[in-house]
Amino acid sequence: PDLPGPDVLLRHPLNSLFLLYVALLGVSVWTTGVVLTRIDVRALHSRWDPRSPARLVASVLGTVAVLNTVAWVGRIVPTIGTDDPASIMAGSGLTTNPVIVQDLALWLPLGIVAAALLWKRTAVGHLLAGIVLVMWTLEGVTVATDQWFGHRADPTTEWATLGAMWLFVGLTVVTLVPALLHLRALDRRHR
Repeated sequence: PDLPGPDVLLRHPLNSLFLLYVALLGVSVWTTGVVLTRIDVRALHSRWDPRSPARLVASVLGTVAVLNTVAWVGRIVPTIGTDDPASIMAGSGLTTNPVIVQDLALWLPLGIVAAALLWKRTAVGHLLAGIVLVMWTLEGVTVATDQWFGHRADPTTEWATLGAMWLFVGLTVVTLVPALLHLRALDRRHR
């Protein structure tokens, strides 16, 4: 099928899956809240193998969160105090980037906190690290897919590139491996 051209994308920055994206975000935030209030974190923590590679996993988690934070802040800081701070959004059809807002307000601080708590091998650290790593792995797949389809729709846009697609394929692997290592150390048998 024909994909929409750049003129349609710029006039309509929301796509036909927008409400699904909002629903998934809402479900993920509320599910995290419910899990954190309902789960016996100490009992779950006792099921992690004490020899698990917690510090390796925490290092990867923290590194990804810090580098992503530096990348976003590095794009934003040069625009502060300029005549056109929204210039970093040029060509997107948006005046602000909701991804940057979510990342800097929620997901990256959560990743940094999860890494710090996992480094100390706390109960909440084990739980949060698993949640964040699985979320980032799924996000990597979806953003890589989004970049591929966006590039097919408009190969001239800087907002969807094959380079970004491959970056997110790489980030998917970078988060999938520690996610598997982390979750593999969880004893799934009930005690």
